[in-house]
Amino acid sequence: MKTEIIESKFDDGIYLKFKNLKFIDDFDIIATNINNNIEVELIENIDGIWSRYRTYKTQNFIFQLMYHEDLGNCLRLPINRDHSQDKENYELLRNIGKDIILLINSRKK
Repeated sequence: MKTEIIESKFDDGIYLKFKNLKFIDDFDIIATNINNNIEVELIENIDGIWSRYRTYKTQNFIFQLMYHEDLGNCLRLPINRDHSQDKENYELLRNIGKDIILLINSRKK
């Protein structure tokens, strides 16, 4: 089954949710693809009971991979951020999401 990105708007911004990769075990698949294929620095790693977060930095752009039991796995901008850069940063986030989807779908049989 192919994976795709679904955009959802919330009060704190846009979340890019991974369709067909919505379970906590899928978080590691997405994180591994980010770590191995995108030039990023991991700046925060939080593993909670019902959620997991990885905060990454790439070229002065910060984004998060998040798993929450109610939302599944998604990419988002940090809640505390400079909103003046949202338009550009959401484009960067969408591009990262597309890259991850292409990598994951190319490896599925």
